Amino acid sequence: MNSKKQIIVLGAIFITIFTILFLNIRNEYSNEYKAKVLEINGINKITHISELDLLLKSVRGLTQLNKVDAEVLKKRLFINDDEILEKIEQLNCKQITDLYNSINKNKNNLSKMQLLTEYTELLKLINNKRIDIAASTNLVLESDKDTYFLIMITILEIPKTIENIGKIRAFGIGLLDKHNNNNNKLTFSLDMNIKLFIDKVEEIKYTIKQLHLSDRNKLKSLLDLIVSDFYNIQIIVSDVEKNESQLSAKEYFLEISKLVNKIDALFDTSINILNFKLEKRKLELENLLLIGSTLYILLMFIILLSLYYNYQKFDRDSKLKLYKNKQKNFLRKLEKDYLDDSSLKNISNKSLTNLISYFNALNGTVYLYDHKNKKLYLAATYGIEYDSLEHTLSMHKNLISENILEKSIKIIDIDEMINIGNIKINATKLVTIPIHEFENSIGTIQLIFDKNFAKIDLDFLESVVSFMGTYIYKALKEEEANKYLKLIDKNVLLSKTDLDGNITEISKQLCELSQYTKEEILGNTHRIFRHTDMESEVFEYLWEKILEGKNWNGNLKDRKKDGTYYWVDTHIAPDLDINGNIIGFTAIRTDITDKKKLEEIAITDGLTALYNRRHFDNIFANQVEINRRDKKLLAFILIDIDNFKQYNDTYGHQDGDITLKLVADSLKNTLKRTDDYTFRLGGEEFGLLYHIENFDDAYLIANQARENIEALKILHSKNSASKFVTISGGLYILKSSDNSTIQEIYKKADQALYKAKNSGRNQISVTYDTF
Repeated sequence: MNSKKQIIVLGAIFITIFTILFLNIRNEYSNEYKAKVLEINGINKITHISELDLLLKSVRGLTQLNKVDAEVLKKRLFINDDEILEKIEQLNCKQITDLYNSINKNKNNLSKMQLLTEYTELLKLINNKRIDIAASTNLVLESDKDTYFLIMITILEIPKTIENIGKIRAFGIGLLDKHNNNNNKLTFSLDMNIKLFIDKVEEIKYTIKQLHLSDRNKLKSLLDLIVSDFYNIQIIVSDVEKNESQLSAKEYFLEISKLVNKIDALFDTSINILNFKLEKRKLELENLLLIGSTLYILLMFIILLSLYYNYQKFDRDSKLKLYKNKQKNFLRKLEKDYLDDSSLKNISNKSLTNLISYFNALNGTVYLYDHKNKKLYLAATYGIEYDSLEHTLSMHKNLISENILEKSIKIIDIDEMINIGNIKINATKLVTIPIHEFENSIGTIQLIFDKNFAKIDLDFLESVVSFMGTYIYKALKEEEANKYLKLIDKNVLLSKTDLDGNITEISKQLCELSQYTKEEILGNTHRIFRHTDMESEVFEYLWEKILEGKNWNGNLKDRKKDGTYYWVDTHIAPDLDINGNIIGFTAIRTDITDKKKLEEIAITDGLTALYNRRHFDNIFANQVEINRRDKKLLAFILIDIDNFKQYNDTYGHQDGDITLKLVADSLKNTLKRTDDYTFRLGGEEFGLLYHIENFDDAYLIANQARENIEALKILHSKNSASKFVTISGGLYILKSSDNSTIQEIYKKADQALYKAKNSGRNQISVTYDTF
């Protein structure tokens, strides 16, 4: 390659390298910048939701007052129904809007307790919306530790404390109502929310400790004020519970609202700190992107200027030099061309082009020999239209194939006028040169010459073709190998099977993942990996597709040799012979175990490893629909550990957590079918969901769960029902004809649970609709 081309190639390489580095860095910063914009947008939406949440909590509390006090406070607090509706509609959530409109429409017909329940449900939906926004705007994936902890405080922890105080406010007003008949339930709810508030404050304290000192001090001072005020609130609530309070419901509402406002101030401070951090990082990224682009432009200018200077210099030097060995330079150029692009197509084209150019041929062709089917295939042409030639030649039927068999150069005299552009030239020689690599016949090159053929050095021509043969042979082998290597390089986990599914090839990576040796796998089918959780219908559909010659793609849960599992995203494609017949199958996999485990974490309770309330909310309605569709019976039991608060008070929360785990394990072991579900719904509350054949089975399973818990023999001296830890359960049996809503089913099970507790605990109370 001459100096000019060296400069161009060198410049292109430098520019390419720096451009790739710049684009990679810029893309990284750009992606982070977009993420920050998305997070800031999410924070703004969450702020809007929190304003709405605070308003609705106040409205919920006002529903427990008499109408006169409620209206007075509503005006005093500047609560506007139209403003609330506008904020709700801005959420673009039909479920929330419909529920709010339903409450407003029926509020005159609902009791205070019903209004409290309806508004609490509405607030749950709004809180879910807040969490959905946090997830969709990647707030929960924030990599900066301080920012992440602030997000946790702002999005999850502070709203929960506000909800606890909101409930304390609402339930306390209910207790102050002399006409209320639910004092025990309200007192229990008050105590529970006070405990939850204290627990949540401790969590916030812990999270604040993880923050940077300046942020920590700002939030800690506000939290200390909240804790201090809460001690006074506990005294007020205690007086209310003892019926010794001198406060009216209105005064009680205002006292609790002061604490709500202080928690809201904590939220505002936290959101402001969070916004400041995100905006600051966003501005930093803007500056980095601007500086990076400026440096890139400056660097490119310097490189181009340098290239131009060197190009001019080498151009001047090149004019002073003469090549001493034209043949050597030609071979070097040819070798360089091959190294630049070693593909078979490029080498074939480059070989023919360089030969014609160097030896002044008029036109030519390259045919390559396929040893498998004993035929020649047209690989390159020059000066001849591709479609005017035979693309495939059989052996023993033409000059070219004879040339391959004889392995010697052939020169034939011709007298033919051919067109070279707009000029007609008299062709006088047809030269056919075989291409060999040692004893292997690779193909042949055919060239047509005019009268200048007399000047050709045939020995050098043969040596050049021999030189070309080395690279063409290498390219042939690499092209054949690359068909398989590309799959392996791109997709590490690979296997091949014959038509019967017997494994004929397996990659090392798949062996390592599955923990089997290659010898243990080869000859077996993929059943060796099959996990019992995978349904047979999946594999029936898979085989149906690939036997039709179609590709199949899906996620499979496989089993390792040690019994553990892994997940793979699997792509299976049929292997075809030259005639399109299926001769086997190739499967390429990607390990997605970590992704699947993260999905599992999202639906699993962290303490007990049971499904959590979020998964319960998702799956309950689906199971009810399956039950109605298949016209079967479905049992739902709501379970509470008897006197668990007293257990915690007596033995401590650490033992309480251990007991929760033991109870969870026992409940899970009671239900062993794949379509049975065990949930931890919150605190000491659990839920079982299982399909049954008859009513007796429903009770037998529920009672077995109860007996299994008592059989654990966990001492509980404060348990009124037994000296051991026991459970009470409310069992609701859902018939396919039962049209109860999810909320109604849950409520009925809860009522049954309440009945079981009032009847002495350590028992199962059964209920179902009789129609």
